[in-house]
Amino acid sequence: MNKNEQLCKKLNQEVANFFNTNPIDYKLIVFESRDDFVEARSQDIHVNKSNIPNWIVAYTKYDGTIKIIGPNAMPAGYAKTGQLRFEMVLKHELGHIYVRKLNEHVPAWLNEGTCLFLAQQNNYRQAKPDEITINLLDEISDAKNDERVYRIGKNMVDLIIENYGKKALLELISIDNKISRDSRLKEMFSWLS
Repeated sequence: MNKNEQLCKKLNQEVANFFNTNPIDYKLIVFESRDDFVEARSQDIHVNKSNIPNWIVAYTKYDGTIKIIGPNAMPAGYAKTGQLRFEMVLKHELGHIYVRKLNEHVPAWLNEGTCLFLAQQNNYRQAKPDEITINLLDEISDAKNDERVYRIGKNMVDLIIENYGKKALLELISIDNKISRDSRLKEMFSWLS
């Protein structure tokens, strides 16, 4: 087993442990240039290459395939090196597969917030509690390429884990009904209106 295979196995095990399950199979496609990655993404989601923001460096398809820019081409961004960011982003993308396994209908903010927490990606400014409302969570539940999904999602997941623990987060992810999920959130956070 080479170094990259060991890394992938290790990260997959860490994510499986977080979700209290066994590691799952997935397919990994690593691109050695941003241009090749952007080309693949534009073909997969049928958009113009110029409409793909620079901050998108990986994505997970519904079939469990992760497409990611490799560590040598990965911009360091918020991480110290391209290698470190590659590892964080890969762990984040693995998280999406596990979230989807628990529930295919998780709102975008909860999905992204969970994956950011898992990967210890803490580069988002804190939202103030009065900034977060049920209406805002509803608004960003299906949003694509909206920074608020990540920032608000990470803040909410941090609050859930800090106040109620990982078990409560996994239970919330498992709720398949929006009304039930909103009700549970309001029970957890009385300030959430």
